[in-house]
Amino acid sequence: AGGKYMEGRQAVMDMILTDATRARLEEKGIHAATSFVVAKGSYRVREVIREAVHNRLSASNAPIEIR
Repeated sequence: AGGKYMEGRQAVMDMILTDATRARLEEKGIHAATSFVVAKGSYRVREVIREAVHNRLSASNAPIEIR
């Protein structure tokens, strides 16, 4: 909540997809999960995705409260 950087992770997903699988993922999305060990408090989780083929970026933020 105070704007301090706590921890970061990087992951790579290489996918070779059939047209049908690609269409399904475009419709429903991809689920990826990770976890962090942090103290109780308020945090803002920021996720940044880079799609390499077309070099596109996407980002989202979510406030969370650890009790």
